[in-house]
Amino acid sequence: MLVGVSTTTWSSSMKFAADTSAAGATASSRMVAVVLAENGTIVPEVDAIPPVRLLGGQSGRVERGDYVDDDTPDQLTWTATADSGLSVALEGSLLSVSGAGVFIGSSSVGLQVVDPDGNEALNYAPGSTLYARVTDSDQNGDDGSVETLTIAVTSETETSGEALVLTETGPASGVFAGSMGFEEAAAVDNDGTLQVTRGDRITAT
Repeated sequence: MLVGVSTTTWSSSMKFAADTSAAGATASSRMVAVVLAENGTIVPEVDAIPPVRLLGGQSGRVERGDYVDDDTPDQLTWTATADSGLSVALEGSLLSVSGAGVFIGSSSVGLQVVDPDGNEALNYAPGSTLYARVTDSDQNGDDGSVETLTIAVTSETETSGEALVLTETGPASGVFAGSMGFEEAAAVDNDGTLQVTRGDRITAT
């Protein structure tokens, strides 16, 4: 789905039906079309990217263009960053991920997508994972251990927010990372998932 940002937009639903048998049985689905004002801008929208599982010494690759919608897909600027334990590279249209050294476990990769107008992908599909990363050397109180930092994540739907525990990426790194699921639903306090409504702004403090 493409999401338009404009002073004036108009949207409508269209229904499609497909004949699936000689007996005339049908299946149907709905999509939303967004019509922008003449000078409107379409911002990139990122879909949920499934986890990549790989063996040590191997690389996993994802066709990153399959997970973003935009009106100028060939002109997007991509930036990828990997948390501790992973190495990441952009190889043509592929996102390549591999374990760093003898790392065993799970970690995350951050992707930033910016279109030629400077619009960053701000819209994410329901079921996506919210990743948070904080760099603060003052929170590193013990150079010999991996520490944690708790932040509050809120949305315009769940204003009371959820507590998210971030784990230091390594002893003395001063970089803390963590993740949380979010869903399009009514607010439920302290369930470990952030509830949102389409168009909500998410804030971490």
